[in-house]
Amino acid sequence: MENNYFDKINAVLDEQKWIEEFLIGQGYCVICGHDDPLDLEGHHPGRERNHTWFRISACRNCHGRFTKKQDRWWPKESLRNDNPPELRMAFVHRGLAEAFEAKARKIFDAHGVSWYS
Repeated sequence: MENNYFDKINAVLDEQKWIEEFLIGQGYCVICGHDDPLDLEGHHPGRERNHTWFRISACRNCHGRFTKKQDRWWPKESLRNDNPPELRMAFVHRGLAEAFEAKARKIFDAHGVSWYS
């Protein structure tokens, strides 16, 4: 019975943490607009090492694409823990620029506009 009690407490704490995370986020994926709260994650546009305090809300699919792009194409310096503040912010700016580009492409596609025309 005691284990069941602690399991319930842990479940409540996990749910409270999830609610706090959801409220911190925008409530929908900032790229595709997906709004199922169970599919939303917090994405660090400049990688977590460069700023733990700033996240954007992204669905699992968009978050996966962003992270894969960072892993494959970003400079290895983005993984360092000792970057100077100016460089940390540069990575945040790059991540936000990529998020803005992804959002613009979604809107262009929805209206049949070519990205390159």
